[in-house]
Amino acid sequence: MQDATSFKQYRRQVRRALDNTFQREALDRFAVAYRTGRANAFSGVDIPELVAAIAAAKDAALDHLEELLRNSKPMPRRPGPSSTWPARPRRPATSSPASPGTTTSKRSSSPSP
Repeated sequence: MQDATSFKQYRRQVRRALDNTFQREALDRFAVAYRTGRANAFSGVDIPELVAAIAAAKDAALDHLEELLRNSKPMPRRPGPSSTWPARPRRPATSSPASPGTTTSKRSSSPSP
């Protein structure tokens, strides 16, 4: 568990953890398994098409922000993080590299294979 109170202590703890042979080998095995698992999970998926579909869904949601806000108002009262909405949402004019002509939000992220 991390209990460092300064950056210097934090770096010392990280260095000690990385010098731990068992831990380093476990992280290496996980990294290899993660890459393989991710490749298997996205096999047969057209990534550019998926990115375009997500961007289109986000763009469609922009047209219904008021309705979405009305329907989700009670949610921030629940335990956990809360969200705030701008007074007037702006529609960005950026195009997605995966699908020219499609506008996407600055917050959109695309899965990388």
